[in-house]
Amino acid sequence: MGWIDSIGSIGNGCGSRARRGKGLGRLSYALVSLVLLGILCSAAGAQQTAAAQAKAPAEPAKPPAAQALAISERSILALSEPEYPVTPGDVYSLSYLKGSTLDVVQVIVDGDSTVNLGFFGRFPGSGLRFRQAKAAIEKKVSEGYAGSIPTLLIVSPGIFQVKVEGEVESSGFVNVWGLSRLDTVLESATAYASMRAVTIVHMDGKKATYDLFKADRNGDSKQNPFLRPGDRVILQRYERSVSIAGSVVRPGIYQLLPGEGLTELVEIYGDGLLASARPEFGKLTRRAQTGRPDGAYIQLDVKKKALLFDGDAVYIPDSESYLDVVYVEGAILAPGATAAGTATAAGTATAAGTATAAGT
Repeated sequence: MGWIDSIGSIGNGCGSRARRGKGLGRLSYALVSLVLLGILCSAAGAQQTAAAQAKAPAEPAKPPAAQALAISERSILALSEPEYPVTPGDVYSLSYLKGSTLDVVQVIVDGDSTVNLGFFGRFPGSGLRFRQAKAAIEKKVSEGYAGSIPTLLIVSPGIFQVKVEGEVESSGFVNVWGLSRLDTVLESATAYASMRAVTIVHMDGKKATYDLFKADRNGDSKQNPFLRPGDRVILQRYERSVSIAGSVVRPGIYQLLPGEGLTELVEIYGDGLLASARPEFGKLTRRAQTGRPDGAYIQLDVKKKALLFDGDAVYIPDSESYLDVVYVEGAILAPGATAAGTATAAGTATAAGTATAAGT
């Protein structure tokens, strides 16, 4: 109540001066009263908010999976990436000088990628990168207000959905944004999904197929494109998956393309033989399958061409596997010991503690 009384006192003082100031005091009284009343309400509101926050339990920390890229960070990425498109749901900030006053307008991109500029009109952004739209919009504002120095920035990038279907655990939609690439929506892919032929069907019906192995192995970003609104991703079952192990640079499991065989597996996927490899003693394990109920264990020279089937496993030994090996067994002393006798390179201990070369 002290603040309310103060308002009245100030009002009385203002009223006295108003009578001496030809009626201007009444206006001053009203303005001062409103300002102080606003301060009083703000203070009360702040106290209530602080009390509520003190009673409310602390918000639990977000798990690592929930600590996704923050909106502000996405905005910076979108501004710095030349390929970022005008995306439905984008929120932009358009600032410009209107005389000596700085005006800031919030701009929203509609579902058809039209940029709603308010009294500046509507700008068609479909198919444009943000940098292209930014240059055109800033030019439009400059023409309307000379010397306005307009600036268009991304406040919040838009989010849209992409459908993923085919060789997946279950078909469904995935939330993405303008800088999401193809490989970010494949979490539901089954173990049999091909990464060598992933198809995107665009909103206009056009199709394109991509090889994510080449994107990963060769860093070919064209094989891992950005997703766009209306895209549909289709996964299919792989044709052949084979493995290579042993003396190669890159052992692993690989999906082969039609026409590829043992030579490609070793030289392209395995990235070549190690210096210690013994390719002439290569081993091929062929698992049993429908129509081929018995598996097979085949010795082959991996430098020669050979057809591979789904599930084949190739092993290339190294030279150490074929070194002459001598085994020493029995009750012998450690090397160099002489108390009970000595042992030769091979053989078994005799009763006297010595061993012969032939083991007698």
